[in-house]
Amino acid sequence: MQYAQLKKAHQSHNLIFIENNPCIELWFLLHFVQTTRKFVDFTQPTKSLNTYIADYEKSRKFLESRQIYSLLKPCQIVACQNAASTDVVHNNGARSQVYKVLQFLNITNQ
Repeated sequence: MQYAQLKKAHQSHNLIFIENNPCIELWFLLHFVQTTRKFVDFTQPTKSLNTYIADYEKSRKFLESRQIYSLLKPCQIVACQNAASTDVVHNNGARSQVYKVLQFLNITNQ
């Protein structure tokens, strides 16, 4: 079953689908800048992210050693606002719905 079919079939089961296109690095990037640019693959937002997080690399070792959550947490409200705007103008461009999880858990301003 294709993603769109799965999504349609399960939306009535109180499931919330969280889309992040093209990758989690977009969510990280939205902590620093608002963008709806269409990224072809994960390398493009990763390169942009390097402007804000020096030597960023997509690896568990990097994320743990740099304590990425602590780095991004102070900008979480801005990231949620920026991510919400990607939902409004999503035309196969950048999209991050991670903010929906934070809203659902009611932790967007703690």
